[in-house]
Amino acid sequence: MICNVIDRKNEIDKGEYTLSYNSEPTQCGNASVKLKNRRVAMSNLWGYVTAAICAAAFGAIYEYFSFGVYSYYMIYAFLCPLVLGGLPWMIIATSSKAMEKQDFPPHVTINLWNTGVATLTVGSIFRGVLDIYGTTSVYSKCYLIVGAVLLIIAMMTLVGYKEKQTTSERIV
Repeated sequence: MICNVIDRKNEIDKGEYTLSYNSEPTQCGNASVKLKNRRVAMSNLWGYVTAAICAAAFGAIYEYFSFGVYSYYMIYAFLCPLVLGGLPWMIIATSSKAMEKQDFPPHVTINLWNTGVATLTVGSIFRGVLDIYGTTSVYSKCYLIVGAVLLIIAMMTLVGYKEKQTTSERIV
């Protein structure tokens, strides 16, 4: 590719290899960052779609062997990773502006969001298992609370990250 051309002038002057695109290294850096961010977004999207399929299959198999007893928590457990995980990553993966480094969510936000979605999914499956079994537990409410708190903290870190970037852009 054009970005992989070695700028021989920089090699001789500075003693190092640099990537160049018509003598503008920033163009190549931007393209590689966008490609990396798109790969991360698509990887997360397919991970959430796979998690939704696994949750739906687990719910279907569990309810098949439950002798006609079912739970809405188990039936709709696949919606947590699909809506809360797949939909945001699909929007990010298709948005050209979100692929730039400054508009891509930071790792802390991604990790908190993934943990919150996983907590809500496991909590929904746990509640479904308890409903099918015919019992209750105080821990089923903890999953909902912890998952919601993790999602809120993830949103707060994203807003703080965007605000920090806006403030630093105004200063410069």
